[in-house]
Amino acid sequence: MHRVVAMVPWLRWLPCVALLLAGAPGDEPRAPEQAVASDGHAWLVRSVQDQWLVEHVAMDAGRAVRMTLGRHVDRPVSLACEGERVWIAFEPREGRSEVLTARVMRNPASDLWFVEPPGVMLCSGLGVESEPVLAAHAGQLWAIERESLRIHRLRGSVWEPVQPPGDLSAADPPTLAFDTGSLWLLTPGEPSRRWRWNGQGWDPVPWSVPEWSRIISGMTRLAMMAGQPPQAGSVQVGAFVPEVQVPPKAAITGWAGGLAAWQVRGEALTMSMWKPGSPAFEEWSDVPPQQSAAARWFHVPLLGVLSIGALLLAFILRSIFAGLGVMPEADLVPLPFPRRLMALAIDAAPLGLAASVAMDASLRDLLTPPVWTLDVSRSLAFMAMTCGTVVFGFLEEAVGGRSLGKWLLGGRVVRRDGARAAWWRHLLRNLLKGLLMLSPVVAIPTLLNRRGEGVPEAISLTTVVQSPGPVA
Repeated sequence: MHRVVAMVPWLRWLPCVALLLAGAPGDEPRAPEQAVASDGHAWLVRSVQDQWLVEHVAMDAGRAVRMTLGRHVDRPVSLACEGERVWIAFEPREGRSEVLTARVMRNPASDLWFVEPPGVMLCSGLGVESEPVLAAHAGQLWAIERESLRIHRLRGSVWEPVQPPGDLSAADPPTLAFDTGSLWLLTPGEPSRRWRWNGQGWDPVPWSVPEWSRIISGMTRLAMMAGQPPQAGSVQVGAFVPEVQVPPKAAITGWAGGLAAWQVRGEALTMSMWKPGSPAFEEWSDVPPQQSAAARWFHVPLLGVLSIGALLLAFILRSIFAGLGVMPEADLVPLPFPRRLMALAIDAAPLGLAASVAMDASLRDLLTPPVWTLDVSRSLAFMAMTCGTVVFGFLEEAVGGRSLGKWLLGGRVVRRDGARAAWWRHLLRNLLKGLLMLSPVVAIPTLLNRRGEGVPEAISLTTVVQSPGPVA
C-alpha cells in the first residue's frame, strides 16, 4: 500500500510525458497564404477550418495585435495595401475576380482598431483570364494578369486597361510591386528586368540583381528575397544588397522600418522582427487578438477582492482559533518556509513545462502572474500551470498526505492536532494555494507567521510539518 501511495506524487509528470510524446504543439509552423504591409499595418490571409481568414495587424502599446477583417469561403489570391486601406482579390470564377476593399481606424476611447464605416465594400469585378496580382500606388489599385500580360488600373468604379512595356515578354511572367514612392513592374528571370510607372507609361530602369523569389512590400525602397538559402535585402544603386537570412516557412513583409516574418501555428499567429543592422531576426512572439483597455484590467480588481477577502478571513479565523485553543500541537515540527517554497516550485515545474509546451509560451510569460500584468493573455500559461498544480496537489495530498515537492523535501499536510486531514481540507487548502499563486500578496501572512502558516492553512485548519517517513 505504501508503494502505491509513494507513486502518486509522480503522476503530475504524466501531462508532460504525454505532450512530449505527442510532439506538442501539434501544428507545424507554416507561412500565411498572403501577406502585405504598409506604414505599420500588415494584412494576412490564412486558412482556418475550410475558410479563409483575413486579418489586420497593427501596433498597440509597443506590441503587435490582430483583428479579424473577415472570413470568406472563396480563396483570396492577392492583397494590396496602402496605409490603413487594403484590397483583396479572390479566385476568378467564370472569367471574373471579385475585389473587396476596407479601411481601418482606431477608436481612441477603446484603443481598438475597427473597420471604417460603411465596412468592407465590393469594388467593381475584374474581368480576368487567370489569377491577378494586385498593387496599390498613390491611392489607386492596379492589377496584372501575369500569364496574359494584361495590366488594369481601377479609376473610380471602372477598370481601365494600361499598355504594358513593348519589350515585355510572357517568357518571364511579370509582377507588380510598390515601395514608398514608386510602382514597379518586374520580371524574375535571369537577367531580371524592371520598369517604373511615370504617370503616363513605363520607363525601363537598369539594375543588376540575381533571380529573385519574392518581392517584399511595405519598404521605403524596393526590397526582395533572393538566393539560396533565401536572404532578404534592398535594391541600392541598381544592385541587390542582401541584409539578413530569412526564417524558413515564413512570409516576409516590411515592418516598422525593418522586416517582419509571419508564421501560422494552428489558430495562433506569430511574428519575428528584424531591424536594419541586426544580424538576424528576433525571437518569435505571439500576436494576440486585440483587447479593449477595459478588458485588460478587469481581472485585477477581481483578484484584489479575493485576495483581501482571503487575508481578512485568515486573520479573523486565526484570532478565533487562538482564543478557542485550536492551535497546532507543540510536538509538530513545521516545515521551514524556504523548504515549503522550494516544494511549491517542484510541484509547479512539471505543470509549467506542460503549459509552456502546449501553449508555446516563453519563460517570461510562464512566470507572469495575472496580477502583475494588465494583459491577461500574457498569463494564460501561468494560469494553466496554477490550475494543474492545484488539481494534482489536491489529488496527491488527499491520497498520500503530501505533494511531490513535500515528498522530496520531507513534509506532509496534517490537521492542526496532528491527525490525518480530510479530503475536503486538502481541496480547500489547494484552492487557496492557487489564489496565492495568482496573487502573491496572499503570501503575506505566511511571511509574518513564525510557523510559516499562511492563508491556506489558517482557513483549512491544516499545517505543514516535517515528516520524512511515509504517511500512515
